[in-house]
Amino acid sequence: MRDCAFCREDEFQDMIHREAVRSLRSGTSALLLLVDVSAWGSTEITRKIASVLSSTTREIDLKGWYVDDAIVGIFFSELGRMQNAVDAAGKAIIARMHRRFLKILNDEDVLRIKMTSYPLSRDAVSSIAQKAGR
Repeated sequence: MRDCAFCREDEFQDMIHREAVRSLRSGTSALLLLVDVSAWGSTEITRKIASVLSSTTREIDLKGWYVDDAIVGIFFSELGRMQNAVDAAGKAIIARMHRRFLKILNDEDVLRIKMTSYPLSRDAVSSIAQKAGR
């Protein structure tokens, strides 16, 4: 369900797979961003982080729990065909989110947020599809 704010882990994993296969077919690259919120669990800080993630992403980006209540995932599709464009997009997205976090959280909490981006080039998406056996 693409209309849910943050889908459950199983739904999100299925959506990532479908979008990865679609990206492979269209020849475009994508980016998976994982945000570790396990330090806070289900608290107000996690809700603030989720709010920033929702407000700084596009409607077409998939948002969900990569690991329920611990790691939020965002799958950015349609980032272009060049690997360097995906790498630059990942850096820009993380920087933009970091600036937004600084506006709503204290410095200590911002430092505890772990964001990792995984550029999914055509080759990487192909590998994901093969490993899933789909």
